[in-house]
Amino acid sequence: MARPPVNAILQPLLFALITLLFALSLLPGSRPLLKHTVFLVLTAVTVYCVYATRNEDLQMDFTNMPWITLNWLAVANIVWTSGKQDVSEVFRKKEMGRKPKKGIEKGESVVEAGESVVEAGESVVSAPFFTRFKWAFDLYASSRGIGWEHEPTAYLPHRTPSKDSSTNPRLDFLLYQQIPSLVRSLLCYTVGGFLMQLNPMFRPNATLSVSEQPWWLQPTVLGQILVLGSVLNILHVVLATMVVFALGAPLEEWDTPLFGNAKDATSVHESWRRAWHQLLRVSATGHTNRIASLVLPQSFLQAPRGTMKAELRGKFKLFTAFFLSGLFHLFGEYALLFPAYASFAPGHGSIWEKGGSYKFFVLQACAIVAEDIVSWAVQKIIRLLEGIIQDEIASPPSRDASSNAARGLKACQPKSKDVTLLKLVHTCLTSPSIRATVGYIWVGTWFTVTLPLFTGTASEHGVTLMVGNVPGVAELAKFARSQLAVE
Repeated sequence: MARPPVNAILQPLLFALITLLFALSLLPGSRPLLKHTVFLVLTAVTVYCVYATRNEDLQMDFTNMPWITLNWLAVANIVWTSGKQDVSEVFRKKEMGRKPKKGIEKGESVVEAGESVVEAGESVVSAPFFTRFKWAFDLYASSRGIGWEHEPTAYLPHRTPSKDSSTNPRLDFLLYQQIPSLVRSLLCYTVGGFLMQLNPMFRPNATLSVSEQPWWLQPTVLGQILVLGSVLNILHVVLATMVVFALGAPLEEWDTPLFGNAKDATSVHESWRRAWHQLLRVSATGHTNRIASLVLPQSFLQAPRGTMKAELRGKFKLFTAFFLSGLFHLFGEYALLFPAYASFAPGHGSIWEKGGSYKFFVLQACAIVAEDIVSWAVQKIIRLLEGIIQDEIASPPSRDASSNAARGLKACQPKSKDVTLLKLVHTCLTSPSIRATVGYIWVGTWFTVTLPLFTGTASEHGVTLMVGNVPGVAELAKFARSQLAVE
């Protein structure tokens, strides 16, 4: 879809300038004043780009504005974390073939792989400008921290291991990871595009909202997850393959898949923690820790795990992280809904009323808290059932009334049926397959209900449909709509 552009001619220049400033803000060897000055310039250019420019292509603005703001969030985390220290003193690359160090000591060396290697014992601060710029760009580009000391290894997808007898790990990387991942993404993109075009919500000028659709049609909104995930994964696969084979980048920095296994999505928490990408985890964690240190009392910050204050601290960080993610995704909706120079002020018709991104993400935190409560209750019930079953098995009621009275039991026949029922309930609550099945149903239902908050604004402008429009599949979806009477 097209619309009158506003300062659109400046957008390519601004995007290039912002990308350059991202790296310059993290340049090792810069004085603290210079580092923070460059970051302030970056912030000003970012605000101008988001607030005062509009492209005639809605899809471009809807994609680019969140990309700019989320990258700004990541760079801000690095700049503010390093503070007055040099960036290279706080953020360090892992040495190839070594495990990540538990801590970062000031003055340690940075070792890079590739042509521009900083030798062990030599600081990157004293390296030539190009080497320092490459180091800064690598830090900016590695939003998940892969290859760096701050890499959140426990939350990243597992790499596909090479064969023990393989003499060419890069070829294994291509054949056994990249190509299968690309094929799966294309398949998911096709299926997701079909589901999206089956749903009236994703067609321009749609009059049938998700809540008004038949119950069996509503889950087709999940096609948006398949399409969005597929597009991101295809871009990652192509980029990783090009960088590894064309530029000779270290395989260890690019062989981690972008997404985890869909089988892990047995809860909303695990969906975000394991299955979805972790591009925002490092920056969101840094900012939430910083906000928590400013807002929460010391008694909460220093509370050991397992205490009530520690639980409240964790929930505060959870809601803060999701709110920040929703807030910076909101800029994509802002670019769709409002002309340039529109106010962010609250009120009727404002972005806070029309936008749905921050509502969607905050609801995810609510769902995770609800899951924690249900999980706690289920564990209590399981332990209670185990105690009752063990007591019934160890000392069942006797036929002798006097014996039962001495043990405080009623005179009755052994409760074999009751014990069997309790065992059945216990098996259902503890069975991994049953728990996983219930979890998948819950996750699918939850995202069916909440996802329209995230995609509704874009779909009203026909933006989402552009992403999921697959040749051939569109005709099939049109035929299916006519047969199902959902036109």
